[in-house]
Amino acid sequence: MKIIRFKTIFFVIIACFSISIVRAFCIEFLSEKRYKQIYTNDVDPTVQVQGKRGFIFDSKGKILATNLFLYDLFIDPKYYLKNQKKN
Repeated sequence: MKIIRFKTIFFVIIACFSISIVRAFCIEFLSEKRYKQIYTNDVDPTVQVQGKRGFIFDSKGKILATNLFLYDLFIDPKYYLKNQKKN
């Protein structure tokens, strides 16, 4: 009777360990892209915020600072050179 109980407990422990290993494999290798995307969205979100400020005047009412629109332009040389070689 003790041998049957021991074998049953041993089988249950091995089965639980095997299920844990298979699940870890699935998460690590099969669902890698999904979990990386979730991680990226949670850790490094990109949020564009436009700050609108008013004019700054001196004591005589003369404008010292005003708002200007600013645009940033960036060209990645790696992609630019690839397109130049194609043309």
